[in-house]
Amino acid sequence: TYVYCVLPQELITQGINQMCRVLKNKGKFRIVDIVISKDEILKHKQHLDSKKLNKLFGLNLYNNTLSIIQNYKSKNNKITIKLTKIEYLHNDTFLLIEGIVFK
Repeated sequence: TYVYCVLPQELITQGINQMCRVLKNKGKFRIVDIVISKDEILKHKQHLDSKKLNKLFGLNLYNNTLSIIQNYKSKNNKITIKLTKIEYLHNDTFLLIEGIVFK
């Protein structure tokens, strides 16, 4: 597991590559990412706090980890990712992504 919301957007694919590298064939993963809420009041509050959170913790609420995983292509096309669960938790601010890596 890994929290991709602390990675800069340009390093997420590299993080996924490393995750796939260390998992065995049919290895399972679970990612919990902090994301922007769909609730307008909470979204506004998150937006106001986002720069401070980024400075203190490296947290980037605007990463699109799910989309990057859904469109993932390995360098040699030998690795595929099947997502088994996508679920929003805790007022839709935590995104749970589960899947299996096939090699």
